[in-house]
Amino acid sequence: MTIAEINPKYAIANEQQAQQFPALQVSDYEPRSLNATIDFCISEESYQLIEGSSPLFDSKIIQCIYNQKETLMHKIITPVRWVFLNMPPVFGKNKDTGEISYLLKGENLKETNRVTAAKCFLACLVGGELIKSPDGKPRIFTLNLTSSKTNLIGSKKYQSEAKTLFALNNALEKRHNFRGHLLHLASVELIAKPKEFHTSDPKKNASSLGIMYYLQGNAKALSEEQQQEVFELINDKEIQEIFNDPFHLKQSKVSESETVGNENNLQTFATVSRPSVKPVVKTSIQSPSVKPVVKASIESPTLNSSPTQNEKPWKQWKSEDDALAWALDQLPEMTMHRLRQEWEYLKPIKFVNSQGEERESKVLPWFERIEELKVVPF
Repeated sequence: MTIAEINPKYAIANEQQAQQFPALQVSDYEPRSLNATIDFCISEESYQLIEGSSPLFDSKIIQCIYNQKETLMHKIITPVRWVFLNMPPVFGKNKDTGEISYLLKGENLKETNRVTAAKCFLACLVGGELIKSPDGKPRIFTLNLTSSKTNLIGSKKYQSEAKTLFALNNALEKRHNFRGHLLHLASVELIAKPKEFHTSDPKKNASSLGIMYYLQGNAKALSEEQQQEVFELINDKEIQEIFNDPFHLKQSKVSESETVGNENNLQTFATVSRPSVKPVVKTSIQSPSVKPVVKASIESPTLNSSPTQNEKPWKQWKSEDDALAWALDQLPEMTMHRLRQEWEYLKPIKFVNSQGEERESKVLPWFERIEELKVVPF
């Protein structure tokens, strides 16, 4: 039988197949003592995903117990460093069903039987080199955080007390006089340690051992070539969609046009696309305690001046950028990248203008969401 020659360029990709990333786990989530050693590892399924990557860390097969079941895992035995590719948004997870959804305004997690949850996206360095897929792009790993483990993300409130992602990004911003997302330009050492947790129920008066994640040592700048590779990776449209909606909660696409304005005369304007940040400025990206060793190439997007604070600030907004600039003033611990994620998560509300025309707007939902983020704990 003759086999026909097929040209792959005419093939149709399976868009329904979700992109998979190897998941980072630990060797023991329920240590027996505070002196127990906790190692990072990946499952056999995750290991198969990274086969063919270069360079690759050395691993050793170990036996772990997850949910009272023995499981074989690949323990990472090569010293590695990690690059956090975004500032993870925080969600709520039901303790009983495991269902993940958005945090609610003023939500009391104890009353709703929920905990916080987040998904981190990371790149890995072995011997100073980024692990890359066969296509030459940096390999993406994931790390799920639940409950108190989301403290690794942190917030402005805890920056002086612990090394968190917010604290690290804030330190890089201050050092380089740049306001934005810088985590993806530096690598860190990530460790896991046992921690004793006490129940909040006074009747039980019990405690248990679990694990917590920490950043250890100083951040180190990636080489300029690596910074460019990571920059190009995270600016890919598909990757941005995954970062913005890590748990696949988004049900509808962002509309091509949005409405914003005051409550009496809402104006329609085209959605402002994310600025394409091109390398134009030379600056050193590194932890404050480490001397500059590389040149980074980044540029800050220009923001409109913040509107005057008043009872109804949206009256001052004329564009999406105005709404984002106001939000940045309200939540200085957040980055513009994170706020744009929040903006895209919002579903517009429908209204009828004075001409009897049906419109959509994110103005009031945006105001409510920012007020909500002021009180929601991370």
